[in-house]
Amino acid sequence: MSFTQLFPQYNSSLNPLRGSAIQCSVKKLRQNMILVNTGLKTPIICFQHELKKVPITKQTRFILGIEDVEVFGEPKMLLPKPLERKCKSKLVWTELTKIWRSDRNLIKGFILNSVKGGYAVAIAGHIAFLPKSLRRNRKVFHSQWRIFSILNMNSKIGNIVVKEIGDGKLDYSSPAKPRQKQVKRLGAKRKHLQNTKKNTFFHKYEKTEKKKKEKFQLYSHGSYDPKDQTKLKALRPKASSPH
Repeated sequence: MSFTQLFPQYNSSLNPLRGSAIQCSVKKLRQNMILVNTGLKTPIICFQHELKKVPITKQTRFILGIEDVEVFGEPKMLLPKPLERKCKSKLVWTELTKIWRSDRNLIKGFILNSVKGGYAVAIAGHIAFLPKSLRRNRKVFHSQWRIFSILNMNSKIGNIVVKEIGDGKLDYSSPAKPRQKQVKRLGAKRKHLQNTKKNTFFHKYEKTEKKKKEKFQLYSHGSYDPKDQTKLKALRPKASSPH
């Protein structure tokens, strides 16, 4: 095979390294610089202030992350501190996704500043977007703890859309679904109409008219006695029994 055929295969074999982590060791120590053995083609040079959390001895083993692969094959390395920060950010994102998909979709945060069309909200180290129409209390100042509900998350662009629920107390019930809200509202309205109907003048008028009709039927049969209520009850239509 020629060089032009082998070179693309050589570069493609390094693609799985991107985003992974490798174990490294200290090869040489100098005054301010450390030569790190990564197990790849050439060692990398780090400064002591970049490896603060790692004890600097020749027996030290630590993990470095591979950020990208260069054209000539040598990868760009992520140092332990940025790697740890990146891992924490991913863990927080997974926790936020769990909260978003759970029934109790509530999280604590505070409004940072106003942006176009809404507000920037700080939630667990991430910046979320709160639309202006979904803000509950506009009198509350910025940097005060509030409770939000996550409406949408996009991991590709790191976008989070939230809705304001209330103040900084996590004792709220989970936001009801639109169908549940509609059923509750209709049930309360029907109950209110039934209560108001019993106390109206028209309801009392219907009762008196019904009694007059029953008396008229007894008069027509010629057997009306005001004291005898059994005949009056017998003429009333019986309620149909449920099957």
